[in-house]
Amino acid sequence: MFGNQRKNQVFVGTLLTWMTRLTHSDPDDILQSLVDRPRETINIELKSWIDPKSPEGEQKIARPALALRNQNGGYLVIGFNDKTCKPDPVPAGVNVRLKYHADEIQRIVTRYASHPFFIEAHFPETEGVEYPVIRIPPGFKTPVVCKADLLVKAPDGKERFLLRAKDIHVRTVDANHAISSAPGNGRDIEELVERCFQNRELGPYRPSFENLSGNPKR
Repeated sequence: MFGNQRKNQVFVGTLLTWMTRLTHSDPDDILQSLVDRPRETINIELKSWIDPKSPEGEQKIARPALALRNQNGGYLVIGFNDKTCKPDPVPAGVNVRLKYHADEIQRIVTRYASHPFFIEAHFPETEGVEYPVIRIPPGFKTPVVCKADLLVKAPDGKERFLLRAKDIHVRTVDANHAISSAPGNGRDIEELVERCFQNRELGPYRPSFENLSGNPKR
């Protein structure tokens, strides 16, 4: 009895949250605000400029993408210092739209996500500079696990892991007492399972919600 009551409370709460978001948020306004007022939150991660072709770049894209998916969606904003939230200088000669093309980001995400999901690449502009904003969609029903190792060889010849297969990355404050993307602990995983349950309960309503939000289901 109490279990069903709890499920109903969670479902109603999630339903009301979605309705509030969709009626008060414009997708373009949200994207613009991410570069006009950059900040780190549980659903927003800032990264300095990344080379997606390098192993370190793959890690810095894959880990937050998986963590944000497990957080039920969010945004990876590239080109900002995650400590100061200030813009970093754009590397010389970089074609931002080409270097961070959706196909390139999708390739990385699909390589490491146990349950592949579509991403979107947007390029809002502020002060004459375009910044890549990678949107990770909500709606997952099963935890996304890292499915492949990523190793690099150190100068001493030893290999070290940048990503480990079977890790479940989440957005957490427990790893270093600040919001970050990291492998989850017991409490993180418990909350992750609860989010999966919420999305399963919301499932029949999601297509109409996504159409209203301007992000139709693929």
